[in-house]
Amino acid sequence: MIEKRLDWPKVSVVIPTRDRPTLLERAVRSVLAQDYPGAVECLVVFDQSPVVPVSVQYNSWDRELRFLRNSRSPGVSGARNSGALVAKGELISFCDDDDEWLPGKSRKQVKMLTAMDHATVACGIYVRAGGRDITRFAPAFTSYANLLRNFPMELNSSTWMLHRADFVELMYDEKMRYAEDCEWLLRVARKMKIVALHEPLVRIHWDRRSWVVGRWRYVAEDLSYLVEKHPELQNDHFGLARIYSEIAFAYAALGRKTEARRWLREALSLNWLEIRAYLTLLVLSGVVGPSTIFRTINFFGRGI
Repeated sequence: MIEKRLDWPKVSVVIPTRDRPTLLERAVRSVLAQDYPGAVECLVVFDQSPVVPVSVQYNSWDRELRFLRNSRSPGVSGARNSGALVAKGELISFCDDDDEWLPGKSRKQVKMLTAMDHATVACGIYVRAGGRDITRFAPAFTSYANLLRNFPMELNSSTWMLHRADFVELMYDEKMRYAEDCEWLLRVARKMKIVALHEPLVRIHWDRRSWVVGRWRYVAEDLSYLVEKHPELQNDHFGLARIYSEIAFAYAALGRKTEARRWLREALSLNWLEIRAYLTLLVLSGVVGPSTIFRTINFFGRGI
């Protein structure tokens, strides 16, 4: 039975990008190739780089591709907000330019989302690392208390879908260059449900050199800002120990050993079993470099 197109809300997809035309083309193609019966609008937002349209063939009358410049703060947060503010769809999603959607993502998420009043719908992912796909499933339901304890890496920004009106009320904090998705989710969890399909519908590519490597200063500064902005994180010692350990690791990677040791002591005082604290000790001792640890963890589909 053919599903009626007019019964399906328009979905806008924002792809922030900067100087990665080959990867961008793959991401755009995956969005426009959705088997979704309704209209799909793909907005490519160029951040700190000239607008250079990519050539992607699509034949459907209800697919639209637009290119624009980031009109807000430089960085991925400003780029996503820029796209969302000019989007025409009732629903909005995001896709990083080095990721790709599988064909059924939009259709399956819209079915789930339209059955709820206010919600953010995620999905499982394939992590592409070491030349292979690693399947990771997001929690079926994520509460505010869950997020204080842990930020599931499966709740990746390339998996979310929600009503555009809801997003505009909770836009990204443009001060953040790292962990902006974690900060956004904390605010979202106070306002609505965060649910996920138990199916991998996005492929996250980790085969390339990570953005984080070489930009540890942003990691340290933005995670410190996250803790200051959300004092509720102090209520969960396990979650706070994880964040403190990540800050310590970033300072160790920068060679700022005094700051690293200070944050490390704080982390271990909260949870002496926090594994990231011991990874930081390896870096501080000079046994192994931070990039090696980061690449090794990524190879197994994990993150710091």
